[in-house]
Amino acid sequence: METSIETKMQDPFAINALVARAAVDKHAFTQLYRHYLPRIYGYVLSRVGDEASAEDICGQVFLALLQKLPQLRDPQRFSAWLFSIARNKCMDHFRTLKREQARNASLGHLFAEASAETDELDGLEAAFQALPELEQDILRLRFLGDMRLKEIAEVLKRSESSVKARYYRCLEKLQLSMSMEDDHDGN
Repeated sequence: METSIETKMQDPFAINALVARAAVDKHAFTQLYRHYLPRIYGYVLSRVGDEASAEDICGQVFLALLQKLPQLRDPQRFSAWLFSIARNKCMDHFRTLKREQARNASLGHLFAEASAETDELDGLEAAFQALPELEQDILRLRFLGDMRLKEIAEVLKRSESSVKARYYRCLEKLQLSMSMEDDHDGN
């Protein structure tokens, strides 16, 4: 059962009003935080594969949001703006990991061990990992960030038609990869 806050958060006008108030109202900011945290956390976790790092990065994202929210000019673009911050914080995380790798001569794992128990999920993960980073990000933002293609285009600073074409190509690549694996397993 949805609460009245959850119902209001489905309304873009309510979100825009909440975003406008959140820069000066702690209660409004808390509502934004609670609404967006699961989506941001899911996106970040899919990028970094480590719960502790994902939690740290989410903290950084919402701290940056708190600091930068007064600078937001268009509340209608809030979701794309917030996911851009999350994406940038993930990229910062990977840059830090690369610097540590150079210092320590070993990076370790960027992604936690797969919890998948079946070969099919392992195959899907391998197919996903084989996609270029941009295409992985499109799928993450779409499915974990629950974003529309137009919003994804804003986050990635690409045209909507380009993102849409890549999105459908990604899905086709994954489907082809999985059907080839099924054919291989069947022989």
